[in-house]
Amino acid sequence: MRIASETSVFGFSEIDLGVFPGAGAAWQLPRVVGKSQALRMILTGDLINAEEALRIGLVDQVVRPERLMLEARALAGKIAKKNAWAVRLTKTVIHHSAEAHIDTARVVSMP
Repeated sequence: MRIASETSVFGFSEIDLGVFPGAGAAWQLPRVVGKSQALRMILTGDLINAEEALRIGLVDQVVRPERLMLEARALAGKIAKKNAWAVRLTKTVIHHSAEAHIDTARVVSMP
């Protein structure tokens, strides 16, 4: 879950330095925004604004800068009120399901 300020900008400038994007960007970004958008961002080094990041799925919500932490805390607080075991298991299954076969995800989700 990603919340951005209206003034946020995102980009991968490594290509302009002649280096490979670090911190797992080449692996993670295509899983978030799709291969085409990831290639566009990484290979051009162009910056995108918060509205474009929302459009391509890089962020889930865009808020005024002064509301950023309030919104993030509100979201965290809402989740914190849920059953901790269910939240933990759901996060585990969702994180693993991106790469796992459906049968593996089913086994992980069983108590």
